[in-house]
Amino acid sequence: MRSSDMHEEAEAMLEYNEKRGKIVVIPGTVDARKTTTLKKQVLGHLSRGQRGLVVVFGDDIAYKKWPERQRDRGKIESLIVTSTAELSGYLSQRTGLQFVGIDNAHLSGPELVSICRRLAWNGAIVYIAGQTQDRLRRAYHTMIGLMALADEIWHPFPAPRCYFCGYSVAPLVQLTSRQIPLDGQPNEVDWSRVEPRSVMAVPCCRGCFTYSSEDAIVGRLQDLGLDTTQERHTEITGSLELVTGPMFSGKTFTAIGMAEYITRVRRRVAVFVHGEATKKSKLVSHSGSEWKPAHRVANAREVWDQVLESPRPEWVIIDEAQFFDPDLVPICVYLAQLGYQVFVSGVNLYWSEEPFGPVPELMALADRAYLLTAMCSRNDCKEPATRTLRRSASGLPAEYGSLPEKDPGGKEKGYEPRCSKHYLVPGHPAYATVDLALE
Repeated sequence: MRSSDMHEEAEAMLEYNEKRGKIVVIPGTVDARKTTTLKKQVLGHLSRGQRGLVVVFGDDIAYKKWPERQRDRGKIESLIVTSTAELSGYLSQRTGLQFVGIDNAHLSGPELVSICRRLAWNGAIVYIAGQTQDRLRRAYHTMIGLMALADEIWHPFPAPRCYFCGYSVAPLVQLTSRQIPLDGQPNEVDWSRVEPRSVMAVPCCRGCFTYSSEDAIVGRLQDLGLDTTQERHTEITGSLELVTGPMFSGKTFTAIGMAEYITRVRRRVAVFVHGEATKKSKLVSHSGSEWKPAHRVANAREVWDQVLESPRPEWVIIDEAQFFDPDLVPICVYLAQLGYQVFVSGVNLYWSEEPFGPVPELMALADRAYLLTAMCSRNDCKEPATRTLRRSASGLPAEYGSLPEKDPGGKEKGYEPRCSKHYLVPGHPAYATVDLALE
């Protein structure tokens, strides 16, 4: 029997969750219109007569009056909570929710990831808004998990501008005070002498951001023994962009297109690819397009060493980021701080729907994270695919915890893109961690 016939026969034996919803993440820094974007979606569902819930973590005064003005529609419930346990208990008593909006998700615990996964599994559309990093450039663990699981990522438009220069896009958070001039150094101020009511968190670009001695990125690089006293490569503000998605979604094709464009406009570019993904010093996409030469490296430290060699590039492109070690995260962020334009591509989820390598953390710390999609490989479905399914030798989806099969060349095989409704991992423990009576 041909493998395609075996796959079709196996598909007929499976029962997929056709009512599965989706997870939409709205990330950003402070004053990035995350809450405004979330409210617009909630009002859109209410106008269609759908039943939903608005959840806010923390004591958000802006939400206390807003839900009251919508109660005359009879379709909205509101909840201000301080813990995921409180939210889980509330949801266990609610049924028939068609959408859920969660704001200030970064203030919640990691259990929120399992709750949102279960809500989507039971058919709800989950909108999540929250900051991705704090002022010390530490990514919030809850947002790392949620961005990895997201079916869609919406960056509010227009992007926030820097509070200090007013020009550059501001992905970072900076503490400042009305008592400090805009050309001051906020992190070097004696905050004990500053009036607490005048302290505020503002969006800040990489060029205006002042790095304190407690900065997480600098600390991680110092732990690796790397020199963090490098001078800025250029006066141009650096950036960190990332494209991610399942296999066969065009990530390498996008990286090759970016490299071709940079070369065409006569800018210096250095392209890197992990040695586990290829045996040749070039990028090769599934569509057959190529880019060479590319530096084939074994770890993130080699990227650091080669970028800082002379002549230095203006752009740094890194493909197959999921195979790199966690040190890739501080290195990419610091290169952007030095003025490099860093472009990263990689798979965000392993086939078992778990975060894959350093990509999810890079999604949280990047200026922009673009989630690419493929086309679902199921014959009767052409929906956007955000997951990677792995088949076993029998043609059925591989069991959770099973080892991947390899071809004679040593590469893993049996992978195909799937939409969330036609994605299945038998025995996955995550769907039993939270018991929500939403059916």
